Parts: sequence; structure tokens; C-alpha cells
Amino acid sequence: MPTTPSLKITGASVRVAEAAGGAADAAPRAHPELEVSIDVESASDAPLHVWSTVHAYEYDAASRTLTLQLAEREPALPPGIRLLSHHPVIPQQVVVSAGGHATLRVKIPGVVRKRATTGPGLGISVVEEAIGTVDQVDVRIQHATERAAARPDESADDLRKRLLTLGDSTHTAIRITGGAGR
Repeated sequence: MPTTPSLKITGASVRVAEAAGGAADAAPRAHPELEVSIDVESASDAPLHVWSTVHAYEYDAASRTLTLQLAEREPALPPGIRLLSHHPVIPQQVVVSAGGHATLRVKIPGVVRKRATTGPGLGISVVEEAIGTVDQVDVRIQHATERAAARPDESADDLRKRLLTLGDSTHTAIRITGGAGR
């Protein structure tokens, strides 16, 4: 097995994303989309393919922490929910040269959707909570020395299993660079 590549998360910032076509063309939104920038540094002697696709995100208002998952993971399903099918997605990737630096830029909605504890009728009720001030970003990023790509003869299950084990992941909780985000 190859040596585990090394990726270091060195900084993060959060801001309201500009609307497509520029801010002047956009109507105000109740919960604007956010852009999170994550600075990374490679300590590897080979180029790293660093995932830049958000698989999940959460926000904790009490600690002002935004949690981002930029790594493949087994879905955590609530009790009573059964996964019927899973269609893996090849993540977008940024190549970071050996010993190099890069900034990942990801966009997320300005709200988190949570399962409501009570709700009318049958089904699942959901509430939306705005993402407030962010003081810290807790992020897990997957990276590998080979590019994540689908193989022509690979089933969806085989692809998902391969993505779960491809490369390594780095996890860091980091204070927002230059003060509170947003």
C-alpha cells in the first residue's frame, strides 16, 4: 500500500456568495448562499487530488461552528429510514502540487434543514435554520495521489466502496482566518 499522502488545512473563511451575473443583478434572498474558502498545503512528495465537493454540512449556532464533509462517507440514516439506492458521485477535485498550496472554494446554502421533532400528519417534517456567524470551520477533506474517476465496467456499489477507501482524509477544526465569518 502506498505511503499516506499528507494534507494540511491552514486557513478558512466564509462570506456571502455573489449571485450568478453579479450582485447588482440579484434580488435579495432571505438566506443567501455562502462561499467557504479552505486553504490547504501538501506535505506529500507527489501531487494530491483534493476533493472539493461538499457531501454534507451542519451548523451549530451555540458554538458558531460550520462543519463540512468533503470526503466520501457512509450515510448516517435516522432511525426508521432505509436507504433504497445510492448513486455515488465522482467528486470535483483540485490538484495540489507536491509541497504546494491551494484554496478550495465551495458553496453551500445559507440554511440547514433539520428533521422536526413534531409535525402534522404522516411523513417527515423539516425545519430550516439560517446559518449565522461562523467563528470556526470543522472540515474533513479526502485526498489521494490518484484521481477519483469512474471505471467503465464498475457498478455503482463497487464505485462507492472504492471511493470510501481511496486515499486518506484530513480532519481539522480551524478558526476563521481574519475574524468572524459572514
